[in-house]
Amino acid sequence: MADPNNTPASPIAGTQIRQTASALGLSTGEIVSMIFTFAIAAGLGIFATITARDLSVTSPRAIWLAVAVGGLGGLAHKIAQSRGTVLIAERRADGIYLGTIAGVILGGVAGLLAVKAFLITPPTPPPTVMQLIYESFIAGLALKGITEAAGGQPVRQPSGGPS
Repeated sequence: MADPNNTPASPIAGTQIRQTASALGLSTGEIVSMIFTFAIAAGLGIFATITARDLSVTSPRAIWLAVAVGGLGGLAHKIAQSRGTVLIAERRADGIYLGTIAGVILGGVAGLLAVKAFLITPPTPPPTVMQLIYESFIAGLALKGITEAAGGQPVRQPSGGPS
């Protein structure tokens, strides 16, 4: 039966991803990784927002806030470094890229470790939610960066190239 609007059939999703990937100069796997990376970022952001509402520092939810925001810190490093194109760990010419999943895990652990003293023995006055968020995010960002920098390798410029 003919389409009453006389519109051409839209290409299937896989074809659209391949077309987008080639237009951006990326592989299909990198595009899929970017989609997963941004979906994970959105999920962590929503979880952190919900957890931060009416939060008491002595609440167990503070631990989950630290893990979520630390994971966002690790994810932010991954997006800044590779645009989120590496989902799982891989070796490249300039070193090891841990990927999105490892970035979230490392960031979450770093966030938790950064605020655990606030949570176990709260100082007087107690820290604010913003302080917990800041400490967790920076810890996740830093640990992810330091971990990948330790696995980095210098890349030599070809002779005759800019120095």
